[in-house]
Amino acid sequence: MTALNWENLAANLCYAILAFSYIVTNICWLRALAILALSLEALYFYFGSTPPLWVGIVWALIFVAINAVQLVLMARARLGVSLDEHERSLHQGLFEGMTYVAFHRLLKSGEWRRCDGGRELTVEGQSVSELFVVAEGMAKVEVNGDIVALVQPGSFVGEMSFLTGAPACATVTTVGPCRIFSISKTRLSKLLQVDEELRTAIHRTMGRDLVYKLKCTLPQAEAAQDEAA
Repeated sequence: MTALNWENLAANLCYAILAFSYIVTNICWLRALAILALSLEALYFYFGSTPPLWVGIVWALIFVAINAVQLVLMARARLGVSLDEHERSLHQGLFEGMTYVAFHRLLKSGEWRRCDGGRELTVEGQSVSELFVVAEGMAKVEVNGDIVALVQPGSFVGEMSFLTGAPACATVTTVGPCRIFSISKTRLSKLLQVDEELRTAIHRTMGRDLVYKLKCTLPQAEAAQDEAA
C-alpha cells in the first residue's frame, strides 16, 4: 500500500479543489480555485515524479496563467463599474448574485423613470413592449377588474410576456409615486443573444422572482384593495 506522504496529499487535495471548482457558480471563485488546484498539480508533478513530469507541469502553468489573466481582466472591468445608491440597492435585492459588470451592462441598456400613481405598466390582453422593475413604490395587479396581488419593490413587471411572447395576463398599475427601471423587450432580447452571462443571470433572477410572487400572491382581493386605497 502506497504511503500517504505529502506528495499524495497534495495530489488528492489538488483534484478535490478542482472538482469543487466545477460546483461553484461564481466565475471569479471558479478561476481562483482552478489556479490553486493547478498550482498544486504542478508541484505534485515536479516533486512527486522521478523524473519530474514536465509536460504536465508546463500545461498546468499555462492554465494557471490563462486563469490569472482572466481574473485580472475581470477585476479591471469590475473597478470600472460605478453604481449609485439606488442601483446598489436594486443589485443587492432582486439582482443579487449577478456580477456587477453584467448588472451594469443591463442598466446601460435601459432607463430609470419616476411616475405617479395610476400609471399603467401593462394592460391585460395587450402586448407588452417593455420589461419593468419596480425599485421604489408599489403597483397593483388586476385580472378581470379584480385586484389579485400587489407588486412590491424589487419585482419584475412584464416578465411573463417577455419569456413567452404572449400578451399581458394582467393589468399592472402603479399605486402612488414609483421609481421604475425599464428596458425595451426588443433591446433586451438582442442583448441576451450575445451575452451568455447576462442571459443566464436574467433567467435565473426571473425564475426566483416568479417563485417569490407565487408564494406572496394575495388570495383575498380585499387585502390588496385596502393596501391600494
